Amino acid sequence: MTIGRRAAGLVLVGAVLASLASTNPAIAAGPPTAHGWTRPTLPLGPYDRPLILNGVTLTSGVFFAFGYDDLGSPAIISSTDADTWRSTTIDPLPDPGNGRVMGIASRQGRTVAVGSAGGVTSGYPRPCAWLQRPNGTWQASPLCAGTTIGELRQVVATDAGFVALGTEAEPSTSLEPTVAGWVSTDGLSWDRASFPTSVDEILGLVVAGHRIVALGLSSDRRSSVHSSSDGRDWRLDFTFPKGSAVSSIAYGDGQFVASDEARYPWRSADGRHWSVADDGPTVRSVIWNGDGFVATPQMPGAIPYGVDAKPGHPVRPRLWTSDDGSSWTGHVASRVPILHATSIASGGGRTVISVRVDERHELWVGPADLPDTSTAALPLTSSTRSLRPAWWLVVALGGFGGLLALRRGRPAARPIPRGTRPSRHPWT
Repeated sequence: MTIGRRAAGLVLVGAVLASLASTNPAIAAGPPTAHGWTRPTLPLGPYDRPLILNGVTLTSGVFFAFGYDDLGSPAIISSTDADTWRSTTIDPLPDPGNGRVMGIASRQGRTVAVGSAGGVTSGYPRPCAWLQRPNGTWQASPLCAGTTIGELRQVVATDAGFVALGTEAEPSTSLEPTVAGWVSTDGLSWDRASFPTSVDEILGLVVAGHRIVALGLSSDRRSSVHSSSDGRDWRLDFTFPKGSAVSSIAYGDGQFVASDEARYPWRSADGRHWSVADDGPTVRSVIWNGDGFVATPQMPGAIPYGVDAKPGHPVRPRLWTSDDGSSWTGHVASRVPILHATSIASGGGRTVISVRVDERHELWVGPADLPDTSTAALPLTSSTRSLRPAWWLVVALGGFGGLLALRRGRPAARPIPRGTRPSRHPWT
């Protein structure tokens, strides 16, 4: 009976430790971590439901985070300082279901959001765009009342207005949605434009001077660069080789940079001739923040959530910056779950990262001028160590405890009289 109780106790302790090991600790909003990172409290969605964030961007001096709530209603929140966030109203608010916001851009005092709206009754999303009114609310474009299936995925501001790319299909056909373009001079009225049929998905859209440059992905999983002067007529500029995994594109200071999750970043001066670096970080996404390129890493065998390094070892870089896309500097971002990052925005002295941890969607805010890894080695301390015990420690402690309990509970050995047999079930 004693051993049974001890075994039950060990099972209970093991279950508690296992639950701690498998659950990420919730880090409350409040004081900054060791390197100035905070997790602000986010408002709820349109129907007072939790937000599911697709991305974050900085435009015209305002940070916007966007996505939808868990009912499928498009949602946008904003902040002027990256610390305090407020909900913005989409008026009229579409019926819940099949709606989300995928991108935001601004020009000459006009801010446009793009995505989809649908409603449960329609059964499918419709391409949609919204223009922000002077009072901060969002006005739906007539595009939202269309009958086609699809959504706008990316949007940029140009000298002539706005250009958006997304997908579209007629509901009366069985065809899969194809990549399509839209152009607008005012953000409300949109004209349909074509896009090369070889592209199945849009990964990025940037403006380089008077050119609009798009990063697409074909059905054979090869990324390609396309450019246009007006958003209506597009030409193929470059196709990345097989084996690459180019996932985002940025432009700044006369230089294009594309992230490659399978190798080092790519660079180009004109968008038509690209070369991959001989060395550097493997990054997942890259942006231009006005001062340089900022990228989030792609790190196989990632360190656990909330853990920066082994004791006595330097911190692994959580962010990378570069002036030209060639030479990169790693930075620390203590306790930020970068590996779950979905989007990044940087400018005005602040860096905002949208991340997904388990079923939670969070924003993390830190300084734009991060310390680099050469001067900021951060060993594990009580202030930076994760509250979650490592899985190998749980197994080791559980195994050792089990052996110890069995050893202590075993009766003292005694000689067996000659000519007798031990019981088949000696533990009684």
